[in-house]
Amino acid sequence: MDNCSSNISIHQGMGTTQEERFLMALKPDYFLIDERKEVDFIAFAQKMATHIKFYNDTNVEDGNWSNFFQWESTAILVQLYLWDVQKLQEQYKITKTKVKASTVTADRKKILLSYFETVNNQFLDFNRKVSFLDPIILAKETLQGTSPYFIQKIKDLNDKVTASTNPLALISNSQFDKNVQQLYGLIHNWKQVASESIANQLENYSNHKPHFTLYLSFLKLLGIAQSQLNEFTKRHLDFYYRDILQIQPANARPDYVHLVLEPTPEKAVLVPKGRVFPAGKNSLGKNKFYAATTDQAINDGTLHSFLSHYKDSTTPWKQSDFTKSNAQNTSFNVFSSAETIVETGLLIASPLFFLSGGYRVIFLKINDETLDLSHYKFFITGEKKVIEINATYYYDNYIYLEILASEKKIIAHDPKIHGSINIKTNYPVLKIVSLNGAKQIDITQLEIYIYVSGFKNFILGTDTGLVDTSKSFKPFGDFPKNGNGFVIGCNEFFAKKNANLSLNINPYFASGLDLQTEKLIDGLWTNAQTFNYEIENTNPIQEYQEKNTLPNSSSVSGYAKIILNDTDFAGEKFLETFITQSKATSGTLPVAPTINEISLQYSVSDTYSNGVSNNPIEVYHILPFGYKKDELYDSKFPHDAPLGGELYLGFEKVVPKNGLSLLIQLAEGTANPRQEPATIQWSFLNQNTWVPIDSHEMGDETNGLTQSGLVELTIPEFDTSQTTILDKSLFWIKIAVDRTDAICHFIGVHTQALKAVLTDFEQNGSFFIENTPKETISKFHEPIDFIKKVIQPYASFSGKKQEDDLLLYQRSSERLRHKKRAITSWDYERLILDEFPEVHRVKCLSHYRYNATTISNVSAGYITLIPIAKSNNYQNPISWKPLLSLGIMKKIQQHIAKIASPHARISVKTPTLEKIEVKFKVKYREIPGADTRLYATELIKIINAYLSPWAFENTEVVFANAIETSSLIQLIDNQIFVDYITDFEVNQIILNDTNDTVKTTYYKVKEIIPMTDFTLFVPNETHFIEEINN
Repeated sequence: MDNCSSNISIHQGMGTTQEERFLMALKPDYFLIDERKEVDFIAFAQKMATHIKFYNDTNVEDGNWSNFFQWESTAILVQLYLWDVQKLQEQYKITKTKVKASTVTADRKKILLSYFETVNNQFLDFNRKVSFLDPIILAKETLQGTSPYFIQKIKDLNDKVTASTNPLALISNSQFDKNVQQLYGLIHNWKQVASESIANQLENYSNHKPHFTLYLSFLKLLGIAQSQLNEFTKRHLDFYYRDILQIQPANARPDYVHLVLEPTPEKAVLVPKGRVFPAGKNSLGKNKFYAATTDQAINDGTLHSFLSHYKDSTTPWKQSDFTKSNAQNTSFNVFSSAETIVETGLLIASPLFFLSGGYRVIFLKINDETLDLSHYKFFITGEKKVIEINATYYYDNYIYLEILASEKKIIAHDPKIHGSINIKTNYPVLKIVSLNGAKQIDITQLEIYIYVSGFKNFILGTDTGLVDTSKSFKPFGDFPKNGNGFVIGCNEFFAKKNANLSLNINPYFASGLDLQTEKLIDGLWTNAQTFNYEIENTNPIQEYQEKNTLPNSSSVSGYAKIILNDTDFAGEKFLETFITQSKATSGTLPVAPTINEISLQYSVSDTYSNGVSNNPIEVYHILPFGYKKDELYDSKFPHDAPLGGELYLGFEKVVPKNGLSLLIQLAEGTANPRQEPATIQWSFLNQNTWVPIDSHEMGDETNGLTQSGLVELTIPEFDTSQTTILDKSLFWIKIAVDRTDAICHFIGVHTQALKAVLTDFEQNGSFFIENTPKETISKFHEPIDFIKKVIQPYASFSGKKQEDDLLLYQRSSERLRHKKRAITSWDYERLILDEFPEVHRVKCLSHYRYNATTISNVSAGYITLIPIAKSNNYQNPISWKPLLSLGIMKKIQQHIAKIASPHARISVKTPTLEKIEVKFKVKYREIPGADTRLYATELIKIINAYLSPWAFENTEVVFANAIETSSLIQLIDNQIFVDYITDFEVNQIILNDTNDTVKTTYYKVKEIIPMTDFTLFVPNETHFIEEINN
């Protein structure tokens, strides 16, 4: 079928602009009862004077009155002004027709010469009259100065006609026709000079003749009556709209201003509603005053910290501190790309990490999972700094962390040394950092296994006292006997429950030497066992101490004793043998057991399971501005790099039940209008938990952070004494945003703000005329105690001037048709244009569904509105797009929802943006002195201006129509510096709905057809032009 096209005619229009709204018939001067001007009356008098007889002194008829109105200077200029050039041009067309109709060359010449003689006679008549002009009239010199050109032009034309052998060909000659048009141009020039001189004559010329002065005076008086008569149309409009329909012009809308008040320290003040602030004078010289719109409590709460963090699908998680940038009169993107990358990961604090020496290995198993170790880094708190540890996999999903014996001690976290790890704990800390946006680790099961060898950081004492273990020593004395022994003290080992110790003794004690092991438990040496070089710590000390000491009477635990218990050393047996052998003449003396070298080796393990209490292992999640301890049944990472962003506002000197009034000043229009409005969630911090603030508990004028406004709330009960995720000394508010580019850039956040409205305080008819500049208001009209300063940081806003008559007529005529209800496309478009003057054009697509997933032009009940902004030639034509701000788009949606059918599903969308990419080879003409390098830039500009004229010229922004590629070829080929082009290709680029990234590209199209009914072709800076050099 022929009518099965998917395009629907009602969707293919251009919509309506502000200019197209106005009906010309509503202009009072569209039709005038008397449209004659003073020039027309003078011309009328000149013609009428020829019909009035003149009688001389003897009462004898002597001609007519024409001499009174023909030769006065103003009259001469009027005649010249009324020289009918259009009639001459029409006569020339008739003359050419007669020439073509004639068959005799002589007759053709005669016809042409007769025409130019007529023109010449008219000129000579006017030229003669010009000579009678008053010399003080400047136009006389101008006209007489150009008359020789006219005479010469007539002579040239006559000469060409006389010399021509083919008049028929002559009148078809372009050069001859150009000379004729130049003749008409000279006449137009004379008429223009006369017109300008007449205006000056009627207002400033003082040498009129008496009778003509009287006539002009009469015309001035007649003008008064004529003006009153011509007001009939306006009076008719006023009678209809104002008297019959009782529609009055919309009053001026007062503007508002935000003020910031600074009280004296520790004072709270109530500023009552209606309190007046002087604001200088307006342009009419009247005093201006603003009055507070509500009662406002002012206290000394101030903004101390302004932080943010965010993540999107293309960048790592980032954070920023805007405290210094705030309120500096420059806008800043709180979710910009130039921020610090957030360090995320885990902190594991445990007494098992007290590792003061030896060769140390930490084995970790996290959730019994295999992690990609290239995405993580491991650090631990060393004696002098935070130490980075290399990580490898061992077996069975254990991560192997090796600390060499040459590395210094691993000590408890010390903020002065380990500033990059910001937690409070008494244990050493292992830090696991995620790299490159790696998945955060949610711990449900953690196993830690420690192995230490070659450990010598312990203390050893024998019955004779403290022993230097770096030298050989006799652990049981020079004359050992049963009961002698040595004590080992090692806080690192004995602080770790269930740790297993092995003694490495050189030389190894003989296998026949019987020894016993005892441990100090609850202050008693108990649990004697046969010594096997191993000790298990079943009763750990309560608190780790870095310094090892020998036990004393107050010691409770933390020591092991190795005791000699061998039959060879019973009683004084060794001493007696030693004495006997020393007296003998042969044989060797018995040798007491000696230790040349001793070191320890131990291992210990522990597990951490979510939901198990009383575990000494502490797990913390690293957050952008703090940390959070892993609580029972809550081990998931608090912010697993969510898409979106959060703002943190930290306030000092605030207490519960205080009022908090914030002015959030935004750079309106900087939100991405192609993005869906952001979802904003406000919360406050209590301990480490964010508590949502319901919308009914606060006042928010920012319209989703798309316009400047006040945010007011009462400070809830809160406690941040144990807060770790942010500075605990402040009261924190969080603003969570799901779409970071759908909010405006910030200029400043101010506390203790209020809003005031323009008021006619002196009852002198003061109303809005212009905005009040910033810093105009600086005090109360009547001072209030304890208010130290009044600041107006920004200009006033939202004012609207009183409606003039033309706007009244326009609004009223539209109102009679749409009746303030949006039903038809006509209604939608006019209602939007009337309410939002910043909208240049709007297109209503009825039965049109357009959302993130669906575009359908046959969806009953759906209405899609496409508004576009006015062209702005002050912006870069490549980057600027005629898109309204997201705030205005939201307001349009809200406004239309109130006056449309409740069954209509309405969406307000931006136009679809497309780019055209041209690729070709070009040969430039050989022009001496030309720089061909500039030609490509010029061609790009010409192509873009052709595709998007609204971006380069002061023209209306219109939706795109189909373009033949041949028209682009012709456009380029017509350039004076282009010789020829080859390999011409056109690619059509469809941009994404929410940003300028490419959605689809159609290559080598033959015809450029807009993909939607609301497409705009935007300029493209990346055309590919290759010069042909051969």
